[in-house]
Amino acid sequence: MNLLFDVLRGMPIGLSMLIPGVSGGTMAVIMGIFDRLINAVGSFFKDPKKSLLTIIPIGIGALLGILVFIKPILYMLDEKNGLKEATVFLFMGAVIGGIPSVFRETTMGKRRNVQGKSILLFLIGAVIVLGISLLPKGTFSVDTDNGFMNVVIFALSGIISSMALVLPGISGSYILLLLGLYETVMKAIDSRNIIKLIPFAIGVLLGIILVAKLLQYLLKKYREGTFTVILGFIVASLVELYPGFPGDIKGIVFTVIFFFGGLIAILYLSKYEEKTSS
Repeated sequence: MNLLFDVLRGMPIGLSMLIPGVSGGTMAVIMGIFDRLINAVGSFFKDPKKSLLTIIPIGIGALLGILVFIKPILYMLDEKNGLKEATVFLFMGAVIGGIPSVFRETTMGKRRNVQGKSILLFLIGAVIVLGISLLPKGTFSVDTDNGFMNVVIFALSGIISSMALVLPGISGSYILLLLGLYETVMKAIDSRNIIKLIPFAIGVLLGIILVAKLLQYLLKKYREGTFTVILGFIVASLVELYPGFPGDIKGIVFTVIFFFGGLIAILYLSKYEEKTSS
C-alpha cells in the first residue's frame, strides 16, 4: 500500500515539471516526501536496495504524471484556449497550501522568536529565485546542426535543469526556457524521441545525484536553516508564477475554481500526512 501511495505522490511531481515556474522539488516538499527522496538519492551507493525502494515508485509516479498530463497541460497552456492563467493558479494554490508544513520545519517555525539570521536565510532564498526569474527567456539559447554538440548540449541542459528539479522553488522548466530548450524537450517527450531524450536523461540523473548529496549534508547538519532558505525559494517562486488575472468572466471563474482546488487539495493532503506520520 505504501508503494502505491508513493506512486500517487510522484504523479504531481511529474506534472509540476511540465509547467514553467513550478518546481518538482516544491511538490516533493508539499507531498511530504522531500527528505526521503533526498536521502534515498544521496545514499544510493551506500544502500542501493533501500534507496531503490523509495526512488522507483516515486519515479514511476513522476513518469506517469509526465506522460499522462503532457498533452492536457500543453493544451491548457496554449494561449488560444483561455486556460493558461487558471492552470498556473491551480499550482499557486497548491504551493500556498504547502507553505505551512514547510514553515514548521524552519528556524522561525521551531522557535517562538524570529531571529535576524532566520530573516537573512529566508531573504537569501528569495533573492536567488527572483534573480533567476528576472533573466530573459532564451538568455542561453543555443542552436547547432552538429549532432555531437546537440548530445553534449542536451546532457548539460539535463544537469542544469535537474538541479532546479531538486531544489524547491526553482523551476526546471523555467531553466529550460532560459536555455532555449523548453519547446524542444517538451516535443521530444511528447513524440517519444529517445535519441534526444537519452543524453538529457543522463544529464538529469547526474545532476540529481550531485545536488541530492549536497542537500542531504545540509539537511543533516543545518536542517532548520536549510528549510528556511527553501521557504524563501518557495515564497519567491509565487512571484515568478503569477501570470496576471484574466479579464473575462469565464477566465475568472476557472481561475478561482482551480486556485481553491489546488489549495484545498494540498491542505487536505498535508493533514493526512501529519496523521499518518504521527
